[in-house]
Amino acid sequence: MNSLFLDDLLENLEEIVPDVWTTRSQESLKYKLDEGYWNFPMICFEKTDDSSFEVSMDESKFLNDSSHKGLWIVGHDDDLMYFILNLKENNGSLEIDTIEVNENMRGEGIGGNIVATIENAAEDYYDRIVVSPFDTSAMNFWEHMEYKEFWNGYWIKEL
Repeated sequence: MNSLFLDDLLENLEEIVPDVWTTRSQESLKYKLDEGYWNFPMICFEKTDDSSFEVSMDESKFLNDSSHKGLWIVGHDDDLMYFILNLKENNGSLEIDTIEVNENMRGEGIGGNIVATIENAAEDYYDRIVVSPFDTSAMNFWEHMEYKEFWNGYWIKEL
């Protein structure tokens, strides 16, 4: 990950939330999430075509699967986790692999502010941002943020 981009991003994210913490370790992320885990349904529920069920931290694909390794960023204050974010880079693109706002804080514009902050920091370092929405709600969010469906489930925004 480009260190200049990362410095810009972290500085700007701290204008949205009181503190930002980063790690590349899913184990460290699990430790940080601990009590706040259940406020992030995307990582604590597994979805199949016909059901949705709770899973423990040790069963969560986002917290254990090697395909979700990258830079994890957690926005928080002493008592509250605002968001979790996983970023990767690939061939001049920045990928937002995972972004989830605490379910108790949704609808307050935090997700849109985070994405706009990522875009602003990334425009000097990357050609595009790539996302892979997993449900209709996520697709609606990315469409609202002016991302376009690209191919094979990926959406893209040229910077």
